[in-house]
Parts: sequence; C-alpha cells; structure tokens
Amino acid sequence: MRPMTRTLPGMAIAMLIVGVLALRAEGLDDWSNGATAFESAMASRRDEPMPIVVYFYTDWCGYCKRFNAALSEGSIDLSDFVKVRINPEKGSKEQALAQKFGVRGYPSVFIIPSGSNEARKVRTAGEWNEESEDAFTQ
Repeated sequence: MRPMTRTLPGMAIAMLIVGVLALRAEGLDDWSNGATAFESAMASRRDEPMPIVVYFYTDWCGYCKRFNAALSEGSIDLSDFVKVRINPEKGSKEQALAQKFGVRGYPSVFIIPSGSNEARKVRTAGEWNEESEDAFTQ
C-alpha cells in the first residue's frame, strides 16, 4: 500500500484540472474570481472606465448552476464588462464583500456602471427585477 503523502499532490493537481475544466464547460473561463479580482477590477477602472458585473454565487446553489448555464449559452452579452465572480464561502474577504453589497440570496448579480462606484442589483435569488435586462445594455 502506498503512503498517503505521495498521492496527495497528484490528487490536488487532478482536482485543480477538474475545476478548471468545469469552469470552461460552464462558459465562465473569462470571469475573474474572488475578492482580489474585484479589487483589481475596481483599480483598473482608473485607466479604462469599463462597467463591472459582480456575480455572487455558491457551489451548492441550484439557481447559480442554472444562471451559469444561461451565461454559457450567451443569452446575455457581457463582452463589454469586466466580469468578477465571488463565492462568499471561499474566504473572509469574499464574505465581507457580500456583506458590503447586501447579498441575501444566491445568485446575486450587480452592475457597477462605468464612471460610477455605485452598484446596482440586477438579480437575486433566482429572479430578475424589472430593470435586469436593461441593466446589461446601459
């Protein structure tokens, strides 16, 4: 029997590959992830003011999985946005951002328009609000 310590690095690499493939399968490989990515996106706006879409999700959320599928279908054009996904269960910085944004359910999606630092909620807990469709085109 092999010692467990020899197989752990191999298992970690395999899990990383599976995670990357899952993101690509979901069509989310062009999204940045986490609090650090959000901070970078906000900082980059000084040079090039682009709108940011911020998507709060969890791995266990069924609505999030459906939203991921909608994103991968291309039914919403986000090519003009800086895209950031944040899972508040991944760390304290991510959790703090969720609290700052007032996230109460998943998925929650916010738009920060170019030229503004104020976020507008466009989706939460599986339902669109009235301005959801227009928020992505303004």
